Amino acid sequence: MEKITKLELGRKHKKLRKKHMNKGVLSATKDDPQKKSLDTLLKQTNPLVLISFGLLCLVAVVLVVSLVSLIILNKHTQQTGTQANNAQASIDQSKPVMIATPTPTPTPTPVPFPIGPQIYTVSSPDRTIIVKQLYISALDTKIGEPVTMKLAIQDIKSVINSVTVKIITDNKSQSPDFSLKSGTPNDGSWEGTWVTDDTHGYNYQAKITITDASGNIFSGTPTFR
Repeated sequence: MEKITKLELGRKHKKLRKKHMNKGVLSATKDDPQKKSLDTLLKQTNPLVLISFGLLCLVAVVLVVSLVSLIILNKHTQQTGTQANNAQASIDQSKPVMIATPTPTPTPTPVPFPIGPQIYTVSSPDRTIIVKQLYISALDTKIGEPVTMKLAIQDIKSVINSVTVKIITDNKSQSPDFSLKSGTPNDGSWEGTWVTDDTHGYNYQAKITITDASGNIFSGTPTFR
């Protein structure tokens, strides 16, 4: 009887102890304020808000990943461009430089000269020495053919001392002698003759210089072509 009583007492003691421990755990769980607040917050929060928050987090992650990818791609593109430029520079340095040959200007066809003797008037600005008329026997001469020029000259204040004429053609020039052939030194005809020794299809001029005893000078350059 005594043994049974002790055994039953031991069992009752274990049951009470176990019950007391379970009660303590439940009490601690009910009394935990953090867990209670979290449970209350989860119960009170709208499910749509939680979904939105999750989506925002996902979008933020995607943006960060995209930004990092762009930075890496940009760096790779710059490196590739630098390598391409260096390669192009190497190619350009090894490539021979091509210099375009300018197209030559076509030579115009000269206009034919009038045939036969020609007579011109020559401007005399100061009106002291006046070239009243210029006569030339021919303009369309060929190399080897003679040409005669006559100048009718009048000096209002003095007498003519000298007459020089420089004939300028395409590639050459020559200065034939001029002398008084008729009239007087203050109003007469001065004449010179030369042989054509150059072409004159593009350039044909006569540079005339006349001086008198008083030191007056006439200078003019009639152009035939």
